[in-house]
Amino acid sequence: MFRTERMAYLRLLLLREDVLRTTGELARREVLHPESEGPGHGPDPELSEELEGLLRRIESLRSKLGIGHRPLRPQDVPLDPEGLISEAEGKVSELEERIGEVEAKREELSKREEDLIYQVRAYELLEDLNLELSEEPRYVDVAVGRLPRAQADGMEDYVGDLTCAWDVKPGGRDEAVVVLVGQRGTSDALSGLRFAPVELRKGITSEELELERWRIREELADVAEEVEHLREEWGERLCFWEEAVRANLRLLREMERFSGTEEVAEISGFVPLGECPEVCKEVERLTGGRFYAEYSPVEEVGKEEDAPSKFSNPRFLRAFESLVATYGLPPYGGLDPTPILAVVFPVMFGAMFGDVGHGALLALAGAFLAFHRKFRRKLGNIGEFLLYMGGASVIFGLLFGSAFGLEFEPLWFRPSEDTIRFMELSVGFGVVVLSLGVLLNVLQALRREPSEALFGRWGALSGAFYWGGLALVIRSGEVPLVPAALVLGLPLLLMILGSIWARRDVVEVLMGPVEVVMGYFANTISYVRIAAFGLTHAALMSSVFTIADMLPREAEISTIVEGNLLVVGLEGLIVTIQCMRLTYYEFFSKFFLEQGRPFRPLRLR
Repeated sequence: MFRTERMAYLRLLLLREDVLRTTGELARREVLHPESEGPGHGPDPELSEELEGLLRRIESLRSKLGIGHRPLRPQDVPLDPEGLISEAEGKVSELEERIGEVEAKREELSKREEDLIYQVRAYELLEDLNLELSEEPRYVDVAVGRLPRAQADGMEDYVGDLTCAWDVKPGGRDEAVVVLVGQRGTSDALSGLRFAPVELRKGITSEELELERWRIREELADVAEEVEHLREEWGERLCFWEEAVRANLRLLREMERFSGTEEVAEISGFVPLGECPEVCKEVERLTGGRFYAEYSPVEEVGKEEDAPSKFSNPRFLRAFESLVATYGLPPYGGLDPTPILAVVFPVMFGAMFGDVGHGALLALAGAFLAFHRKFRRKLGNIGEFLLYMGGASVIFGLLFGSAFGLEFEPLWFRPSEDTIRFMELSVGFGVVVLSLGVLLNVLQALRREPSEALFGRWGALSGAFYWGGLALVIRSGEVPLVPAALVLGLPLLLMILGSIWARRDVVEVLMGPVEVVMGYFANTISYVRIAAFGLTHAALMSSVFTIADMLPREAEISTIVEGNLLVVGLEGLIVTIQCMRLTYYEFFSKFFLEQGRPFRPLRLR
């Protein structure tokens, strides 16, 4: 906590026959961030190609059967690429053949049904026109067929100048059925259109065709039942093979990066220092002692600059790790602001969104998302985040005396009745956060570049200017000019001298103090938005009740409910964005000046 996880650089020498088992166990544990150090001598590339082809076939079959994705636990993945191919290849070919037959039958039946639909529509049109085509007409042209809907709707443009009659009836998809009757040669007007004749059978009625269509539908239902049977029979095996093949393929691709010879492979990379003894013990078990391992803290082997950053926080802080990672990863060994953010962010959110009822709704929604396995898998830590923000809103709702926009006796004070106090508290909170950001930057700069800790933009001298200025503002009474000039001018003068000593550009030397003055002023005033949005929340709820009072009794309750839901959803989103802005631009920008590499361990999924 407060620092990223300490890393060690691990080197393993293994016999080729032990590489797959060992790599698989490291991937199951998700502890090794691999680092290639030489030319790879990976497994047979043809094996990877076979697995890729098999994976594509399995994915296609799963898609055709409509089987949802079912993740496999890492401990259940078999690490045997050749065995998987041997087990699955024949079965997959068998299933492909069966599905091919089913699809061909379904396609044939669907085509027959589509043709029947058009025939039924054509006979209905002929019956409406009292036409019976028992034999070929001698003196008139009768054209029956399909046209795109757009062309059918514009028939007047194509045959309007001819002596003829026509009728149109919707068919399937984007087509229509057309019957055109006119003098000889009239049907030639359709030659320039996408006209497809409909085959008519003599001596049959539209009712008989409908009966035939329903028989085809019954056959299609049998096909669907057969597909369902295949889904039940093969679904679990397909999902297992897909996950197992994908995991083995991932391992083979990683193994291609390992250096070594044809007999020996070297696995090297970064491992959390505390995990190294357990990893070595497990490798010894897997290889029967036929291995060599060495590891040292990255600081001792000159790998500190290359080491990845991994958060090291308790489980309940994971939701805030995502907020930090959105801005960037701290460098290896750098400050991890997650625990600080876990305090600052909920306080800001709660102050802007202080309402017992609305907070309880957010907390309930968050609890549902956090503890529902399906949603948690899809949404990650969003449920926990909503739970924390809802809890903060409930606390501030009690302090401010508000529940669903209705006021009660507050435990602290009511912002709408003491606006100045609320604004002062907001600015005071901002001063504390900004000061903390400056102090964190000074502490980090002392390790990185001591001169920056003193003369930097957010260093000790700029902090002295800020705190001195605050002292002058807070101090009551008239401030003598000379002490004020010393308190404000001396730190800025020393910053200019420090920039000259560091041989910076003239523009940077002159504009640095200006940026510091404007930055502190703007950043401090920015925290007034906490009070502004807190008051806006109360004003919005007041508007909801005012509108509800103007409506009839039966609409009043629904308006209040809908208004509350709108405020929770819309304002909750806006307040979250404002909290992120205050966190990123006012707080993180003071000390979060470097980025780290993400820790990307070997995984099976």
